[in-house]
Amino acid sequence: MSAFAISASKPIIGTLEYEGEILSVDFTLPEYHRDGSLRLAKYAYYAHTPESTVWRNDKELINLGEGYKILKVKYCGICSTDLSRRWLPYPLPQITGHEVVGFYRSKPVVIEINASHKARGIADGTRIPCAFCSSGLETHCPDRITLGINQLPGGLSPYVIVPKNAIKYVPENLSLMAAVLTEPFAAALHAVETTPPKEGNEVAVLGPRKLGMLVLAALHAYKSKHKLNFTTTAIFRKPNTPHKLISLAKKLGAETDFSSTMRERKFDLLFDTSGSPDGFLRANDLSRGILHLKSTHGQQVCGLKRMADFVVDELALIRFSEDNLSFSWPNEVTRRRNHNILVSSSVAGEICHKIEKTGRNVFVMTPDEAVIFVDNWMSQLREGGKVDDDQLLLSPVPRFDLAVIGQLEELDQIVRPIEGQETTILRPRGAILYAPTSNIETNALTKALVEDNITIWSTRCGDLARALEALSSDTELAAVLEKQMITHKVNLRDLANGFEIASSTADSDNPVIKVVVDVDVDS
Repeated sequence: MSAFAISASKPIIGTLEYEGEILSVDFTLPEYHRDGSLRLAKYAYYAHTPESTVWRNDKELINLGEGYKILKVKYCGICSTDLSRRWLPYPLPQITGHEVVGFYRSKPVVIEINASHKARGIADGTRIPCAFCSSGLETHCPDRITLGINQLPGGLSPYVIVPKNAIKYVPENLSLMAAVLTEPFAAALHAVETTPPKEGNEVAVLGPRKLGMLVLAALHAYKSKHKLNFTTTAIFRKPNTPHKLISLAKKLGAETDFSSTMRERKFDLLFDTSGSPDGFLRANDLSRGILHLKSTHGQQVCGLKRMADFVVDELALIRFSEDNLSFSWPNEVTRRRNHNILVSSSVAGEICHKIEKTGRNVFVMTPDEAVIFVDNWMSQLREGGKVDDDQLLLSPVPRFDLAVIGQLEELDQIVRPIEGQETTILRPRGAILYAPTSNIETNALTKALVEDNITIWSTRCGDLARALEALSSDTELAAVLEKQMITHKVNLRDLANGFEIASSTADSDNPVIKVVVDVDVDS
């Protein structure tokens, strides 16, 4: 391999391969900027030394470390996150796109999007196993970067550089075009399996389009697999919704209705895939049990700025009760006890006493104090696994298990306590318990939590292996999704047009659902 060593100070032009592995590649393509524009930039990827690197315009952009491979890309879908990328708190410019189908050693593959320690096949920098990666929370590893979203260049490109364990082979009976839907279908399946419907439930999906149709498909697959009887309703926001969308929803086993015509109807389980703040408000009105939030549009909702990050961390928001202190994520190997609980100073003292009587640790701190505490907790674990308070070791990761707030606006500080930073003090897949003070201001969200007692859940990306298995085992479903969900296809040279098409909400005989970009420069 030493014969292939290349000076890092002078990126090569073209592609270097050795024994079927792409060692380095250099290309020019459009990247996404903060104003939403696409402008050309030169990129180079190196994966032939222990420390892989990404170069941009002949300057090193990222030292990725070890555990990466370079793949050739064939297709990449454009999703709502790509369209809202400018609103998300991650560095730009960037090559976006994360719904990738490519080739590794000439075999078709899809890519898990989170570049965690586990995905890279390494321990963290101190050679102590990562608490998140070893607790089944590798998609929330605090040192991860994310394909096409946070730092790691994405798939709207002829090549990607990705963690070696993130590469998942596409089954032979699944077409490459259908495989484009693997990543978003995995997210949909993860949502359904996290808040699964029960026998006799009334279930709804609000705003079924790019992601919402896949949630309908996941509900259909879940119903068939578990032989359950529940109703599914696809709620379209406009009465003039194109017939093609209504027809697809029906093929996926859903009844159809329109948000504007609903009055008193309520649903036991509602998935909000509308991708808009207004959709979330409507979802609150239509829920009587669980509202599952899937939108990461990055905009303000009910005065809250961090609901997109709330979804990224896969959190739940529920009203405080002693029973809810035992909140647990479904399908966990060990049901958690929630030993360490952060409580806002706005919460009544009697609430603190109730929590303490259950034997749990209560920490009444400001968010700033909590950041320092969590940083110290993490440092002590990194330095040898011993912490000052042995009770802290009962939490699976160095974060608070639950947070209790007295005012809803405190949610922003709990989710992201430091403005402009991705710092978090609450464990992923944890919960914020709302114990309202007597002088709360009523809005759609406080009404839903306090009067209607709904529970708000959120999920992000799912397991691609499970999604591939589900799609390959139901080829009829995969065929329906491929033929009717993928409505438009463009080439990489027409990427700007692809974004414009994907952003279209105009109703027509051929409505836009999913736009796929063919990024193969040789095609």
